[in-house]
Amino acid sequence: MAAHAVLLVEFVIPRHGREFLGKWMDLQMLLAAAGRERTADEYGQLLGRAGFRLTRVIETASPFSLLEAIAI
Repeated sequence: MAAHAVLLVEFVIPRHGREFLGKWMDLQMLLAAAGRERTADEYGQLLGRAGFRLTRVIETASPFSLLEAIAI
């Protein structure tokens, strides 16, 4: 049986307090749609509730990260 996987391209809010575009997008999403950006831990919890396990977060040269998850 093949494993089901999900690959997300998202802003992942870093732990540091330095400038990061995703923090501005978080504020924009909160004001416009009551949404929010998330930390890696928060994505892990969200994916867990959907039946997936976050396996890795891959930072890129852009402000976006790749999040890899597999079905549990």
